[in-house]
Order: sequence, then C-alpha cells, then structure tokens
Amino acid sequence: MANFNAHTLYNNDQLTDASTAAIILVIYPNGITKATYTNSQKLISITSITTDTTTQYMEEILFNELLNTYLLDNKELITKIYIAPEQAMMVPSAMHEPSLAEQWYRSIHFVANNHLIHQCPIDHDAAMYIMHYPKYLLHAIDTHFENADLKPLACSFMNTKHTQETLVTVHLHHAYCMLTHFEQGKVHNHQILHNHSLQEITQQLNIHLANANDYKIEVSTNDTNIHAEELIASYFGEQMLYLTQHEFYQHLAACE
Repeated sequence: MANFNAHTLYNNDQLTDASTAAIILVIYPNGITKATYTNSQKLISITSITTDTTTQYMEEILFNELLNTYLLDNKELITKIYIAPEQAMMVPSAMHEPSLAEQWYRSIHFVANNHLIHQCPIDHDAAMYIMHYPKYLLHAIDTHFENADLKPLACSFMNTKHTQETLVTVHLHHAYCMLTHFEQGKVHNHQILHNHSLQEITQQLNIHLANANDYKIEVSTNDTNIHAEELIASYFGEQMLYLTQHEFYQHLAACE
C-alpha cells in the first residue's frame, strides 16, 4: 500500500466548533490540501496530505484511498477544486484554436495515454491555460464532486490585479514549485519546477529578475518547509512578501 502523510498547516482554535459551510481542495502532483471555511468564508483549518511520489501524479489506488479517508465526508460542501499541474502552457486568446493548441502542447510536453489535456480561459480571459492530468482525477471529480468548480491553481495568481512594475509569485509544495512572472500587471512567464532545491529556485528567480529595478517577490508555501521564507528572504530581503498559509487560503476563497 502506498504511503502518505497528513499535516495540519492551520487550525483556528476560535472556530474549531464552527460549522463547516464550504471546502476547497488543491490537488498537486504529490498530494492534496483541504481547506475548510465558515459560511462567511472565514478559514477554519488547512490539512495537507502528501505522498512519497514527488514528480508524478499520485497513483489511482492512492488517490482513491485519500478520497475514502479524507475527502468524501461533507463532499457536498466542496465548492472549488484547484489543479496544480505537472506541466502547463499559456496561449493568448487571440491566437487560440483548441485542436492546434493541443497539438502544440503535445509537441512540447509528453502526455501519457491515461492523461487528458484540459484547456480553460485565464487571466481575465486574455489567455488560455493548457495543462494535463490523469483521467481518473476528472472521473473522480465528476463522480463525487459534481457541484465543484474546477480550475487551474494558476488562476488564483493570474486573475488578481497586480500594480507592481515587476512581480514574481512563488508557490511551493514540497518538491513542487510554480513561478509566475508579471510585468506591468500582465503575465510575462509561467514556469513549473519539480524537485528543485530552494537554492535552485532562488537562482531561477535571479534569472527572471536580472533586468528588473522595481520588483517584488510574493512567496506562498503549502507545506511544512519552515526554511523557505528565511532562505528566499536572505537573497531578496525587503523585496520579498511572504504569505502565510492562512493568508493564501483566504485569498483562494475570494477568487472568482
């Protein structure tokens, strides 16, 4: 049997007796996070469930085990499901044609036979976000969470207005990292990294910011890595803004 670990990332003691009115799931290649909220969107708790596999989506048998153990209770309260893909690509809406975009995507990324390609609008419909994930994920979502809104996790970063001249958002989940680079409020680059150390991630950030004078780095972590804030701040100092798990999931709840 596959192994997985569950960690409580956040628990509001003042709301532990409050009734859960909504649940958000974030599905990563190597785990799932479950956040619970009151009817006024106040965050009650965050639980992160991670697998031993760090570079590929969890096996179907493990996903089904997680469903039965953590996710099927109060499943009718799950209102949003965000997918953090292994790979992704963006195409400007003006250039987007679904079949050609899929061919282009397959020419760049290997897509296994048991995976499907998902295309959806993002960045306030300015672009199409193309990603792939196993068919069993969509089957499980359609079967158990038919009332949930399915979106790529990247939309939580791209559908937010940014006023900074140059901004790079960094989202970490153990060995998984999502970087999104904005210039003048517009998406400039989007990158997904696997099995990179924090030192390697900061080197990648230096590449993105090589020609930037006025910039900010917004870091959010969805794991128990307590060194991320300290190490990235040691490179970028006051230019780094760190979002706690509470702040990040309150932001997710407000995303449309």
